[in-house]
Amino acid sequence: MKKGRTYKRSLMAILSAIVMVSLALTCGSVARTEAATSTAPVITTQPKDASVTVGETAKFTIAASGQTSLKYQWQSRKDASSAWSNSGQSGAKTATLSVATVLGLHGWQFRCVVTGADGKSTVSSTVSVKIAPKFTVQPQDTTVEHNHTVHFSASVYGKEPLYYGWQYWDDSAADWKNTGISGVGTPKYEYTANETWHGRRFRCVVSDGNGQEAYSEEAVLTIIPWITQQPGEINSSIGSTPKLTVSAQGVGTLKYQWQSRKNAESAWTNSGLDGAKTDTLSVPVTGGLDGWQFRCTVTDANGQKNYSETCDVSVLTSMSPPNDTYAEVGSTVQLKVSMSGRSPFTYQWQSRKDPSAQWKNSGMQGAKTDTLTIPMTAGLHGWQFRVIATDRKGGVMISAPATLVTHLALTEPVMDRPSPLGREALFFACAEGKGKLTYQWQSRKDDNSAWSNSGQKGANTFNLHVPTIKGLNGWQFRCIITDESGESITSNVARLLVAAKIIEEPLDVTVNAGSVAEFSVEAEGTGQLKYQWQSRKDEDSAWSNSGQSGAKTSTLSVNALAGLNGWQFRCLVTDYYGNPVETEYATLTVK
Repeated sequence: MKKGRTYKRSLMAILSAIVMVSLALTCGSVARTEAATSTAPVITTQPKDASVTVGETAKFTIAASGQTSLKYQWQSRKDASSAWSNSGQSGAKTATLSVATVLGLHGWQFRCVVTGADGKSTVSSTVSVKIAPKFTVQPQDTTVEHNHTVHFSASVYGKEPLYYGWQYWDDSAADWKNTGISGVGTPKYEYTANETWHGRRFRCVVSDGNGQEAYSEEAVLTIIPWITQQPGEINSSIGSTPKLTVSAQGVGTLKYQWQSRKNAESAWTNSGLDGAKTDTLSVPVTGGLDGWQFRCTVTDANGQKNYSETCDVSVLTSMSPPNDTYAEVGSTVQLKVSMSGRSPFTYQWQSRKDPSAQWKNSGMQGAKTDTLTIPMTAGLHGWQFRVIATDRKGGVMISAPATLVTHLALTEPVMDRPSPLGREALFFACAEGKGKLTYQWQSRKDDNSAWSNSGQKGANTFNLHVPTIKGLNGWQFRCIITDESGESITSNVARLLVAAKIIEEPLDVTVNAGSVAEFSVEAEGTGQLKYQWQSRKDEDSAWSNSGQSGAKTSTLSVNALAGLNGWQFRCLVTDYYGNPVETEYATLTVK
């Protein structure tokens, strides 16, 4: 039994070995067959060239068959002379490549490498991308009046230079025609439209620096009648019959229809007044017509309409304007306007200094009533006043100006005149009154002397010229002024104050630090002169009396410390009568 079991096991081992050898031979034969029949992937659909607008996505698609587990790798290059490199665009490792386009990608080339599981590859045909310019602003439908300029415009993004051309067609059966408006940098079309252009369509064609073209959307031109004369406004009194006239140009025979409405919030309705279907409408003015509006509808042979401007009707009211007023300085004047018609009225009084000045709203008492109250001052002589009155319907009337005339008066007193010795003093007499004024200057030595007519220059004008000499110090002057009615006034008394005369001004001084700088002045005047030197740090500082040596003499001595560099010095010179005169300033420079 033991020998039998041993025999069986030996037989089974032999059979197993035979089976294993047989399987090994079979598998080897299969492997050799598969290796012998393996081929590269076959591209069943080649990619195609892509033409897109700049900014759009270009797509390239490939289809392949053969081994399982195919791999894709898209490649790109700038042109045929450049090397291929793997693309980084979306889908670069799939059967479809998506390329986000920019201007610089125009003409680039693309291909796809398809690889099987055994590493064998097939390369697709080479394709390219063409990038056309993009319209960022499209021409818009436009309506223009007959014989007016039509404007179309477009904006394009693309490879420079951009060449623009404009085209049109008149009906669906016609071909597009060039307008003749073209060129580099001309994205606008402007031309005078005539009646035959109604309904014409326009478009813009653009060619970029790469030779790529793009067409804009179509824009339709509508021609409407041209209103050459507007009807204007009606400002008439009750009982009158003004006429509204409109003139127009357009296609064919024009038709007219006048319309009216009660106010701006109401609907327009066709008018039944005389001439409502002609170019001239007759409007009988009644009180109830105030505030009504009229317009004319003009229709051409194509049925296109245009509307005239709106005509507003204002039924006039009457006004009695204010009168010129002659008044005393210091009195109160009232200017009054009388209104009749569409009450209640609102008022605004205005004033101006003279006819050449601008009118301004008055702030005086009653400026928003029918009566303006004016405190009369000398400065108001010759001023003009008017009132703007507005009725309840908004009708406006402006009065004629009324002028204020004052009785003869000085507008400002005659002033004392300090004047340096040897110069000329000027006395002024400023007055207002009726008509042309005459002047007579008088003078006297002091309060105890009699007045006598002056023989100085300008004694019969408003401006007296007096030479400044020592003997005239303290003399008194006045002016007698007479208006054309014979009214006279005598001015106040003014004095001539003869001040000292600076003969030699102080000069700038430059010294070393620690030394003494001297500033001197030479003056001439009445009696013994007094001196007071002053100083300041710079032009932005205030003057103050100096405490340096000689500050009250004609020569100032200054210890030139470094901190005084740039300081300024001047002198006040006072004569016997206390009339002061100041010198120019001099600058100290400390080195």
